[in-house]
Amino acid sequence: MGRAPDPGRDRFEALMLQCRRIPCSTTERSRVQRRLGDTPIAMRIDATGKPDLTSPSLQVAGIAESLVMAYADGLAFPGWSGIDAATIGKALAVHGAGIDLRTRTPEVGRQTSSYLAMRLLATIQRGAGATALADPIGDAEKIVVVSGHDGTVTMLAGLLGLDWTLRDYGAGEAAPGGGLVFELWRRGATGKSVVRVRYVAQGLDQMRYRIPLSAQTPPETVAIPVPGCGDPCPLPRFTRYVLDQVSPPPKG
Repeated sequence: MGRAPDPGRDRFEALMLQCRRIPCSTTERSRVQRRLGDTPIAMRIDATGKPDLTSPSLQVAGIAESLVMAYADGLAFPGWSGIDAATIGKALAVHGAGIDLRTRTPEVGRQTSSYLAMRLLATIQRGAGATALADPIGDAEKIVVVSGHDGTVTMLAGLLGLDWTLRDYGAGEAAPGGGLVFELWRRGATGKSVVRVRYVAQGLDQMRYRIPLSAQTPPETVAIPVPGCGDPCPLPRFTRYVLDQVSPPPKG
C-alpha cells in the first residue's frame, strides 16, 4: 500500500531535496536514506512516564525554523533554486501542523499559559478601571510589552483559541519578532470598554532586505476575533471567556 498523499509534506520535501516538481519522483527521493514519510505518526509513554509524540510535522520543526531564520537574516542559498518568501511560506504548512499538535492543543495551553492569561486580563482590567482579578503587569503604563519565546505565543493562542494567517507564513505561525497584541478601546458613544486582538509581524522580505517599517511599508497584521465574541469583544464577555478557558474542564 502506498503512503497517503500529503500536499504540505510533499511541498516541504520538494524544497529540501530541490525536486523538479511536486511531489518528488521516486528517483529524487532515493538520494536520501530517510524521508519525511518514514517517520511514524504515533504517541507513546516514554520511560519517565511522559507522553512522547512522533510525526513528520514534528520532525521538520527545527529544519523549518532554521530555514525561516536563514532567509530572514539575508543568508545566501548557493546551489538552491526556488527560494523566496512565498515558497518558504507554503512549505511551512507541515511545520504549522507540528506546532498545532505540540503547543496549540488547548489542554497544553491551559497547563502552561493560564497564569500569563490571567496577568494579561488583569492588566486590561486595570486599564479599563475595572477590578483586576490577578496582579496586573507593569504600573499603569499605556503600552505593556511582554517578551517571550514563539512557544509562549502559540501556547497562549492555543489556550484562548486564537487563530491567524499572515501572507508570508503558515496558519498560526509565530513569526520571528511577531506578537499577539491585546488592545483596550473605549466606545465614544457608550463609554463601554471593548477588547481587540491582533497578530502583527514583519514579512519575510521586509526582514531579509531590511525594509524600514513605515506607514507606506507597514508590518503584516490581521485582526483575530475572540471565539464566541467577535471583534471587538466587550470587556465583560472577554473576561468571562478567559476565565472559562483557564478553568479545568468539568469532570465526567
